[in-house]
Amino acid sequence: MRSQSLVRAAALSAAALTLTSLALAQDTQKPTSEGTPEAAAPVSSPAPGVVVTGVIEANYTVNFNEPFTHQNKFYYFNRREGQFALNLAEVQIAKAATPESRTGFVIKLVEGEVKRFNFITPDADTNNLLEAYGTMLIPVGTRELKFDAGQFETHVGYETVEIGTNNFFSHNYLFGIPSPFYNAGVRASYPVSSRLTVNGYIYNRYNGRTDDGNRDLAPGFQISYLPSATSSLVLNGLGSRENLADIGVFSGEGAPTGTVPRQQSVLDLIYTNQINPTTKFVFEGLYRFGKDDADNSYNFAGAAVYGIFGPLGIRAEYMADTKGTFILGGSSIGANIVNPNDSGDKASLGSVTLSYEPKVAIFPNSRTIIEARYDFASERFFEKETAGSLSKNQTTLTIGQVYSF
Repeated sequence: MRSQSLVRAAALSAAALTLTSLALAQDTQKPTSEGTPEAAAPVSSPAPGVVVTGVIEANYTVNFNEPFTHQNKFYYFNRREGQFALNLAEVQIAKAATPESRTGFVIKLVEGEVKRFNFITPDADTNNLLEAYGTMLIPVGTRELKFDAGQFETHVGYETVEIGTNNFFSHNYLFGIPSPFYNAGVRASYPVSSRLTVNGYIYNRYNGRTDDGNRDLAPGFQISYLPSATSSLVLNGLGSRENLADIGVFSGEGAPTGTVPRQQSVLDLIYTNQINPTTKFVFEGLYRFGKDDADNSYNFAGAAVYGIFGPLGIRAEYMADTKGTFILGGSSIGANIVNPNDSGDKASLGSVTLSYEPKVAIFPNSRTIIEARYDFASERFFEKETAGSLSKNQTTLTIGQVYSF
C-alpha cells in the first residue's frame, strides 16, 4: 500500500509540474471586511451594467493514509482523494447598485464537489443556486444604507466558499464545522463612519435556505472597524432556534442524517493586518454554543492563525470541545461526524497547512496552488486503507488550479 502512496505522490508531482507551467498567479487584494459576502460581491462601478464573471477550481489531492473510501473525510472542499476533481465551477451575473442606479442584483450558480458535499438542499444533485439577491441603496443622512433581500453566502468566518484571493486551496475545519455556508433572508449595511460599518441580518435558519419545521427567524450581525489603513477588525454573530428532529448534519453525500441543535449561536472575531504588500497576518477566534434535541448543552471554541509571505502561506488551527459532544463525541451529533466508539471527552481537532503559489506568466487570470497539510485529533478520527481502521492524524498533498474570468 505504501508503494501506491509513492506512485500517487509521483503522479501529483507530475501534475504539479504540468499545471504550474500553465499558471499565472492572480494579483488581487483581500477586501477590508475579510471573508464577508459584502466584500466579495461587487458594490460599485463607474458605469452600472450587467457583468458576468466566473471561476473554475480543479485539483488533485493525495492522502497518505490511503483512506478506503477514497475521500478526504471532513474536508469540506477538496474532498475527493486520489483523483482529479472539479472542486468548483461558478458563474456570477451581477449588476452593481450605485448612487446613479440605486438597484442591483447578484445571481451566483455553482457546480462541483463544493456544492455536492456541502449545501443543505432538498435535492443536492440539482440545486445549483449559491446566491440570488436584489440590492437597493437608500440615502440615510449623508451616507447610503445598502439593503439586500434573497439568498447569500454566510457572513461568518474569514474563509469563503470560493477560494477567492485566499492563499490556500483547502478550507480549514473552523470554516467547515462551526460556520454556516449560506443563508436566506434580508440584510442591511450602513457605514457609520469612514472606519466603522454596521451590518444586520435576519435569516430563516442558521444554515440553509428554509426551515420547514420551524418559523423562528435567525438574527445576526457584523461590526467592521478599521483601526488603521492596513488593518481591520470584524466581529460576526448569528443565533437561531431550529426545532428539527430528523434533518441535520451531513453524512457526506448531501443526505441529511441525525439531528441538529434546537438552539445554536456563534460569535466570530477576525483581525487582519496587511503589514506590507506581500505580508499579511490574520487571526480568527470562534465560539459556538447551544442545545441539542435532548436539551443537552454544548459549546466549543476554535482559533486559526494565517501568515502570508508573498507566494508562501502558513495556516494553523485548533478547536476544543469542552463537553465532548460536538466535534468527536459519541452523542447524536458527534456520531454523525466521527467514530462513535471513542469517548470524545474534551476532544480536539486541528491542522497545519503550508502553501506555495508560483508566479509564471503564460495564461492570464489563473493561479496554481501547491499545498501540504497535516491534520491531527485527540481521538481516532481519520480513515485509513482498511474499513474500520482509524488514525489520529493524516497528511495530504494538493495541487490546485484556479481559473477566473
